[in-house]
Amino acid sequence: MKFIWITFILLIISMRLVQMYLKNKTLRISLAIIITLITCYMVILSINISRVNSFRKPILMWKSENYCTTKCTSYKGLGYKVEIKYYDTGIKESIILSMFGKVIAGGVQDIIIDDTFSIVDETKTCDHALEPIYEDDYFIYSFSCIKSHSVFIVTDGNKISVKDALLDKEANWGKLITEKYPEMFIIEAKENENTVSCNTKDFTMTLNTNKKVYNKNEKIKIWTTLKYTGNKDNITIWHAGSAETDTYFNYFITDGKDFNLESVTTLMLKSTELKKNKLYYYKYEKSGGYGEEDAEFWEEFFKEKDLYLPLGNYTITASSGFGLSDSDQNIGLKCNLEIKVVN
Repeated sequence: MKFIWITFILLIISMRLVQMYLKNKTLRISLAIIITLITCYMVILSINISRVNSFRKPILMWKSENYCTTKCTSYKGLGYKVEIKYYDTGIKESIILSMFGKVIAGGVQDIIIDDTFSIVDETKTCDHALEPIYEDDYFIYSFSCIKSHSVFIVTDGNKISVKDALLDKEANWGKLITEKYPEMFIIEAKENENTVSCNTKDFTMTLNTNKKVYNKNEKIKIWTTLKYTGNKDNITIWHAGSAETDTYFNYFITDGKDFNLESVTTLMLKSTELKKNKLYYYKYEKSGGYGEEDAEFWEEFFKEKDLYLPLGNYTITASSGFGLSDSDQNIGLKCNLEIKVVN
């Protein structure tokens, strides 16, 4: 940073000397423009260094997707780049500004997420209306009444109301408290462009994609929601899974011609308890098998974790992979929707 300010001062002095002693008007103007552009560049660079050192996003840079993971955002400038990495909660883990392959600014914050805070509800009375607290790509999280001023976050001995905490956008308290204390909130699905519902007597299921029409290089998001609406306060369902994952739904994606992708499951049987009227969310994860035919295509296809599809019209089917006993893993739910992939 000291070097930048010294360079900036030298540029100002150079500008002054050019104006005073250079007689050729054309050359004087050209040098003045060059020095001005370099000065502007140094000013922008110094501002971004200051912002990075204080854990803020850079300005006057453009996003780049070439060298970053899913929990990271990259920005490019002229001759330098900024990379921001995030914890699962959305809080910044590190922010680095590098120039010519060397780090010149940034830092890392070590945050223990799970046990750094607790929630205390001191509400005695409140106005009966939903109070939205947080929303993500799929859901809106609300208190059942207007009480964010009397629900407190306690962390490191400090106590702050949820209402005040939500003003701190960098900390992303809305995401933190809804993930750690989901039972405190009424969770509603957001209106979505491409959604279909299917029901049985005791269950409601929706199959969703974030769009109806995708470009060929555009990531396709698929997710399913499930709600138990029966007479009991909770119910136990049986489904496939493993030590790390649970499989509640089976997916099939086809263009009706050559592309057919069917999800695979493990043989391990597991059980899960669902609460009545609680909305459960399940993100589609790519899985499937293939033979020798078109093996090269499928090998490349499964190397990419996210879902991208070739040009065409597709039907996506999600069917229930769970039941109410250990001998039956299909409750009878099945939803279909259509998407298109274009140039």
